Amino acid sequence: MTIATIMTACGTDNTVNSAKKAEKVQIINAIDGEQNRSEKILKQERHKAKRLLEEGILIYGQGIKGNYSIRSIQEATYKESNKNFGIVTAEIKVKNIRKDRKPYNLSEFKYFVRDSKTGDTFKGEAIPSRLEEFENLPSNATIKYDIVFKVKKKDNLNDNYLYIDSDIEPSSRISWHLNNLTKR
Repeated sequence: MTIATIMTACGTDNTVNSAKKAEKVQIINAIDGEQNRSEKILKQERHKAKRLLEEGILIYGQGIKGNYSIRSIQEATYKESNKNFGIVTAEIKVKNIRKDRKPYNLSEFKYFVRDSKTGDTFKGEAIPSRLEEFENLPSNATIKYDIVFKVKKKDNLNDNYLYIDSDIEPSSRISWHLNNLTKR
């Protein structure tokens, strides 16, 4: 009887240990699977970002460096205006990097949004909070301001691209994808 009790106790202990080991293996496999999925998603995002850059398409926060300035779109929002049109407001950040240390007049920039599906183009207007600094940005200074566009109302806003061009710093090949426009 003593031998049977010891055998039963050892057998139960092995069964419990086996169950715990199997559970640990499942947890480790689940963690490995999640890590693999995360790595795959990250790799896809990097590939997409690289492809977009090769096509001259930037995303929020990415900038373009010219001879006189560094420009980037920080964010953009959409607000319905009436039944046919809406307003896209984009926040831009510009830094004067002129080597001659002269102020930079940002009023010469031209802004437009193009719908990649329809080809419609909408002209934008800069709305600086400090007009004097906007028209006379000191060397090494940075300014943020809004650009406002009146666009045709539609359900899918993810086909819009913002372009900034100027006679001094042409960059009409470069655009920012206005994806995930936040509706206000």
